[in-house]
Amino acid sequence: MNNEVNIDLNDDVQSLINAVNNFFPGTATVTFIGKLQAGYVRHDQAQTIQDGKNIIVQIDDLSAPNYTASHELLHLLMVLRGFPQVFFSLTTGDDKLDEQLKMMGTELYDIVSHFVVVAEQRKHGLITDEIESMYLKGIYATIKPEPQPVDDQMTFG
Repeated sequence: MNNEVNIDLNDDVQSLINAVNNFFPGTATVTFIGKLQAGYVRHDQAQTIQDGKNIIVQIDDLSAPNYTASHELLHLLMVLRGFPQVFFSLTTGDDKLDEQLKMMGTELYDIVSHFVVVAEQRKHGLITDEIESMYLKGIYATIKPEPQPVDDQMTFG
């Protein structure tokens, strides 16, 4: 059963696909799977899969196809153009602390890389007021409200 959906991506996203293909030794493509439209955007609505010498950006939510495709393609282009990557080859000797440091390092890396991605998306008009609203809806759909009464362990004093 083929779940792929045919979506026409705008010229800016097509240009990004071409840019990725200029740097990637195989072929990069974007595919849309399923027909889900959550009505919000989140960074977990797409994934990049390497298939032999090809790379496929799979998008599983059709709420904002140009935004989501461009977001993943920009991350891929950053890697291909030499944007620094995070590696964890050192240890403190404390596995628990190492895990915390890896999580913190990864979060900081994600923040920095998203400054670059979002700036590029804005430059090409891929982030509009509607996309910003959909992004906030994605946050609200992800974050659960604090329990009542508030748990004292979650409060800084």
